[in-house]
Amino acid sequence: MHFAPTANAEKKLIDEGISPNSIVVTGNTVIDNLRQFKDITEFKNINIADNNLILITIHRRENIKNDFQSIKNRIIQFVQNNPNKSFICIDNPGFNIEFNINIQLTNLKIIQPVSFFEMFEFYKRARLIITDSGGIQEEAAYLGVPTLLFRTKTERMEGINSGISKYIEDSDNDLDSVIMKLNKNKLTDFNTIYGDGYASKRIVDLLTEKKFIKKNCPT
Repeated sequence: MHFAPTANAEKKLIDEGISPNSIVVTGNTVIDNLRQFKDITEFKNINIADNNLILITIHRRENIKNDFQSIKNRIIQFVQNNPNKSFICIDNPGFNIEFNINIQLTNLKIIQPVSFFEMFEFYKRARLIITDSGGIQEEAAYLGVPTLLFRTKTERMEGINSGISKYIEDSDNDLDSVIMKLNKNKLTDFNTIYGDGYASKRIVDLLTEKKFIKKNCPT
C-alpha cells in the first residue's frame, strides 16, 4: 500500500512501475498538524513586526557548504533594499550563521531555533518566507504565505506549479513586487495542494478496512 501525498507523487510511483491499484492520494500528514493548530494564539505577544516580517531559514548542507557566501550576500542585499521590513533569520543548530560585514543591519535579527508554536506565529505574521527547506514549502503553501526558494530544484513542484512558491532569480530585488505576484496565485488562505489536513484519518480508515479500497484525497 502506497500513501502518496499528492497526485504528482502518485504519478512518480506509477512511473517507477508501482501498480495504480496500490496507491491512494491521502495528502501529507504534516498538513494535519497545521490544521489542528492554525488558530493558536499562545505567542501572540512575540515582539516582531506584524505587517512587514520576512522570515528566512537556511539549513541545507549543500547550501551551507558551497553557496553560503552568495546566499549571505543576497540576504544582505534584500535587507538593505527593504529598510521598511523586519527580517528574522533562524540559525541552524549545526552551523552558526555569521554576517561579518562593516555596516549595521538594524532590521535583521538572527535567532536560535524556535518551538513549533513560535514558528507557527512567525508563519502567521510573515509576508514572505525565504528558505531552502522542503517542509516549510508545504507548511507555507497551506497557510498562504508566499515563498522564495534558495534552491535550483525542488521535489515539491506543486508549489512552483501553483505559483505560491518560486525560485529566487537575479531580478528579485523588489520584494513588494515579488510578494504581490505570488499572492495573486493563492487559491485560499488554506491552500490544499499538499493536503487538506485529514491525511492521517484517511490512512487509518484505509488500514482498518478489510480490503484496500482506492479513495483519493479530494482536490
